[in-house]
Amino acid sequence: MSLSECIVGLVAEGRIRKGQAGEAERIYTERFNALKNQMGASAAASQASEEAIAALEAQALRRKFLAGLQLDTQARISADMKAMPAAAEMAPSIRAPGRRCWGAMARRAIPTSKGAGRRCAAARMA
Repeated sequence: MSLSECIVGLVAEGRIRKGQAGEAERIYTERFNALKNQMGASAAASQASEEAIAALEAQALRRKFLAGLQLDTQARISADMKAMPAAAEMAPSIRAPGRRCWGAMARRAIPTSKGAGRRCAAARMA
């Protein structure tokens, strides 16, 4: 039994979502088509199933890794914000020291279509 045949049962049992099933089917079909010219149909199906399962496991591992990084980053940001209570109040408008606005154009006039120069909002308020 190939992976393609098992996918329908896994979705019906609720073990995988339809999106995952579609991705598994895409990977399996791609690998099977690449291998069927090099070996017999049953060997190609077996090899494609193994490679598709390995690819799906790698994707799942990467998602878990990225979720862990996200949690670590959120915890670090939360700790930094608690360490600097004043920063929590001005978080949306934190700027680099000595700069009026973000970017390299902080102190330069930005040309408009009419040729007149304008500055960023923070520079106009100053």
